[in-house]
Amino acid sequence: MLPILTKQDRQFVETGDMKGLLDQLTPNVVFLSDGGGVVQAALEPVLGAELVANVLTAGLRRLAGSASVQPVQPVQVNGHPALIMRIDGQIEGLLLVVRTNRA
Repeated sequence: MLPILTKQDRQFVETGDMKGLLDQLTPNVVFLSDGGGVVQAALEPVLGAELVANVLTAGLRRLAGSASVQPVQPVQVNGHPALIMRIDGQIEGLLLVVRTNRA
């Protein structure tokens, strides 16, 4: 069975609850981004729960500053749970969650 994002996971993203998010991240979490050459993205992987939470916080603040942000939409991408974030009906970001059992 594929893992799904819980309602609580969605709330962390929608409300910017970084304490709740940090509690969910493993210390060795890795954040990867890709702007497709169109939008700004981190050039290197971001490693560690605190740094990843900081990157996500900055991105969520930017989204929260827009009056036309729609609620996140849960989807499956490449067999993994994800959230699509939209502004003015246009996809602004995709948060893909891959959970592993690796230490």
